[in-house]
Amino acid sequence: VFYMPISQSKKLKEQPIWHIATPDLDNLQKFLLDAIKDVLIVDDKIICEIYAKKIYSKEPHTEFIIKEVR
Repeated sequence: VFYMPISQSKKLKEQPIWHIATPDLDNLQKFLLDAIKDVLIVDDKIICEIYAKKIYSKEPHTEFIIKEVR
């Protein structure tokens, strides 16, 4: 989950509010996979499933879970 910063013009009324602006979700995923390559995983080619979303948050951050499959 990519928790994106809230712009000054955007007000949170409900949670979650879907982030529909740039950066694109696929670019965020690629950046994350590149960042964890050689640190947590050998290569991103071993990834077989991804679920991702981006929403506005008062505390921007990224959360991810890695599970080993057999």
